Amino acid sequence: MYRGARSWILQLGACFAELQSAHMADYQRHHGVRTLNSDNRRRALAEVASLEAWHESFTSSRKAAALHVDVSFDVGRIGGEEGSGVRFRLALRRAEVVVIIPPGEPASIDPTSVSRDNRSVKVSTQKTVSSKEKREVGANALLKADQHLVKGRLAAKAFYALGGKSQTLIKIAENATAMRIRHKLDSEGNHCWTIEPSAEQALSGKPWSADKAPRAKVNDDRPKGSPSLAPSVRVELRCRREDLLITDIQIDRPGWKALGDPFGRNKELAAEAVIRTRLAQAGLLTGDISDPFAMITVSATIAEPI
Repeated sequence: MYRGARSWILQLGACFAELQSAHMADYQRHHGVRTLNSDNRRRALAEVASLEAWHESFTSSRKAAALHVDVSFDVGRIGGEEGSGVRFRLALRRAEVVVIIPPGEPASIDPTSVSRDNRSVKVSTQKTVSSKEKREVGANALLKADQHLVKGRLAAKAFYALGGKSQTLIKIAENATAMRIRHKLDSEGNHCWTIEPSAEQALSGKPWSADKAPRAKVNDDRPKGSPSLAPSVRVELRCRREDLLITDIQIDRPGWKALGDPFGRNKELAAEAVIRTRLAQAGLLTGDISDPFAMITVSATIAEPI
C-alpha cells in the first residue's frame, strides 16, 4: 500500500513538472521574458490587474511632483494560449498598492500630501417598488411625515401611492460602496493602500481616478546643481496567496485523468504551478505560493516622468 501511494505521488509530481514546463514554454513563446530593465515594468498576471504610474518631471524649479497611480482589476482567463494544458479563471479578493523609494534614491514622500482619507468608490443603484409594495412604502412615508422626518412633497406623493391610484412606480435611489480603500505604512515604512470589494467576491474596476486623485507628492532631494540622475519611484501591486480566487479549472494533458483527484487539491495545485511560472517569467517569484499567507507581487513598475 505504501509503495502504491509513493508511486502515485511520484507520478503526480512528474505530471506537475510537465505541466509547469509546458506552460513556461507556451508563455515564453507568446509573451517573451520581461525584465524591469527592459521596459520598466513587470507584469505577471496582466489579465487580472494592470498597473501604471507617472509623475511630472523634476526640474530646477519643480522639486516636488504628484505621483499618479492607475490600477484596474478584472476577472482574467489564464492559460488560453494554444497548447496550454491548464486553463482557469483568476481574480483578486484583495490587493495592495505600495509606493517604494529604492535605497539610495535622492527622493522622499511628502507626508502632508499622502492620500489618507480612505474614501470609498461609490456607485448609484436604483430599486423599483412594485404596485403591491407601494402601499407599504406610502404608509411608512406618511408616518415619517407626521414625525417631520420627510418633506411635504414626499408625503403627498406617498399618500397618492397609498390610495392605489398612481400608475407611476416609485424608484428609490441609494449609494453603494464598490471598493473600500485603507491607507497604512507597511513594515518597511512604505506607503500602502489596501483595496477590498464591499459586496462582491472579487475586485473589479478602478479604485480611484488616477488623474484626479494622486497618491502623494514625491520630493526631489538632490542638492541644487547636482549632476546626478533624477530619482525614481517604484510602485508595486501585491496580494497574498489567499487573495487569489481561482475558479473553473480545466486540465487537458495526457495521463492527467488517470491520476484522479483523491484529495481534491490536484487541479488547484496545477493552477498554482501556472501562476508560479508566470511569476518566475516576470522575475516576481519571491516565495512559496502554496502558503496562504505568502505575499505575491502581481505587477511592478517604475513611475515614468512626463
